[in-house]
Amino acid sequence: MLALSDAFEAIEARMLFARAFRAIAGLSASDEMRNAFLGIWENDGESLRSNSDDLSLIDGLRVLLPVYTGPGLKLYRGCSWPNRCRRTYGMSWSSRLDVATAFAESRKDRYRGGSVLLEAYAPPKAIICALALFSDRYDEAEYVVDRRRLLAVKESWLGKSGQLR
Repeated sequence: MLALSDAFEAIEARMLFARAFRAIAGLSASDEMRNAFLGIWENDGESLRSNSDDLSLIDGLRVLLPVYTGPGLKLYRGCSWPNRCRRTYGMSWSSRLDVATAFAESRKDRYRGGSVLLEAYAPPKAIICALALFSDRYDEAEYVVDRRRLLAVKESWLGKSGQLR
């Protein structure tokens, strides 16, 4: 019975986070507020991602994170094959091929169908924030992107074998 109660609490928390980020998306934030939230994102981003739906979170992050003002970029991401098939890949992408390759390789045995290395063109409107320009403490050259605005997403290799496609 306790497990069921915990499950309902988790669902409720997820719904509250999603509702909060949808509400935030309709607001504006000062540069000072955006820079302050950047520290929160760096320390607690994983928790925020796991407690909200991606699309609501992405809309809220457009308000909360420092605005990207650079050019469009070729970005890479290692993700699961099922996420690729559903186009539900995450918001953290890298400008470095080696970083994305390492993520894909390290996760290829976790998912049915393995993992995939993605490459995409991210126009400026797709890039929410260039974390790499503020703090790159993990040396990942990370960019937070809105997957709905990525262009020409393609896979470079797939699966447990790492074969080129």
